[in-house]
Amino acid sequence: MMKPMRRRLFLTSTLTLGLLWGSMHPAAAQVRSDPLELKSKDRIVFLGDSITHGGHYVASFQNALWCLMPEKNLSFFNAGVSGDVAAHALERLDAEVIAQMPDVVTILLGMNDAGYRAFDEELLAKYRRDMTAIVKRLRAETEAKLVLLSPTYFDESQVAEGRFTPPGYNDTLIRYGEVCRQLAEEYEGHFVDLNAPLLQATERLRAQDENATLVPDAIHPAEAGGMVMAHAMLTGLLDPPLKRTPKRALKLQASGKSASSGQGEFKLRALSPAWDAESCSTIAADLDWADRWNPYYLQTSFLGQGRWKVWLGDAEPVVVEEPHAGKFILPASLVERAARVQDLVDRRRRMVWTDIRDEVWKIKGDGTPASRKERYAKIHPQNLKLAWVKIVALNHEIATLLAQPLVVPYRIERLDD
Repeated sequence: MMKPMRRRLFLTSTLTLGLLWGSMHPAAAQVRSDPLELKSKDRIVFLGDSITHGGHYVASFQNALWCLMPEKNLSFFNAGVSGDVAAHALERLDAEVIAQMPDVVTILLGMNDAGYRAFDEELLAKYRRDMTAIVKRLRAETEAKLVLLSPTYFDESQVAEGRFTPPGYNDTLIRYGEVCRQLAEEYEGHFVDLNAPLLQATERLRAQDENATLVPDAIHPAEAGGMVMAHAMLTGLLDPPLKRTPKRALKLQASGKSASSGQGEFKLRALSPAWDAESCSTIAADLDWADRWNPYYLQTSFLGQGRWKVWLGDAEPVVVEEPHAGKFILPASLVERAARVQDLVDRRRRMVWTDIRDEVWKIKGDGTPASRKERYAKIHPQNLKLAWVKIVALNHEIATLLAQPLVVPYRIERLDD
């Protein structure tokens, strides 16, 4: 697999996707006997190939968890390497997963394991063998909860000119996803199907625009595709999905018929991700991302019965009628803070991608398996010390910004009936 590239999704109109998470897709059933429990200061490691290396779904998943449970102070480690198959991941398992002392490990492999050829039973057997070895070692040598992810959707319509991939390659990937589902059942892990959500979202998009795609190079989901993947993971893993989403509330208070004014504090984690209008805003709206994974509401339940006019920061005033607890137009200052947070988060994603993941990628295929394992063991504490120093500094800058409450002025006026 080629190294990941940042791509853009071209859409022509606002669409209603209505994603169907079940359907007739063979691997679509989620394996989730219990929800994924996340504790304070848990460390989540993402093991995978270039789809993880590039980090789009990692960033969306990470930022959503920051928004939903900022008090848990979760940390994340990207262990994706471009071009990896399960056998390569096994070589890196000690240094890049076990040594990180993970509390949760997600595993996304298979796109390369199928070989970009017609279905081959021997390749599938090798994938099953190596994936089983990964799962067994993680079970024996860590206390981590395991999340197996199916290979993502291969968009045959986007295969580059001059590159041959046999028809039905995505059907082959679906069979690889069934291996992941079986391993999750056997070893009491979680399973999330990522293929069906991407496939179905693409079909819905193409009902409106035949050229739309979430996977511009056939292999790597772009930013919007990463959001679809993260949405499937959040939906499949949280307890219960979409129903315990906390609301970030600004409470306003007033009495009598007089106008009231004051200042309210937003403790902002992030608005995730910072979508550009062309690629991700349509998907964000259709997934109802902000309402599900980063909800900011105005609560005015102390105003008393009646109709009220509310000014929040520099946003346009709205009229509310009590009792009221609804979505509100966010003031520009809040959006600007979110954009600053997201810019820092994206800088860190690129830094991890280039300064760390690319250096790990260079080891693959060089020397013997034993020598590679030795180099993997040294690369994080030694070779990349400066990169980690820079990332730690950036982490501190993000944490400092997130810890600063954003003070938003407001004014309330009761309207006569």
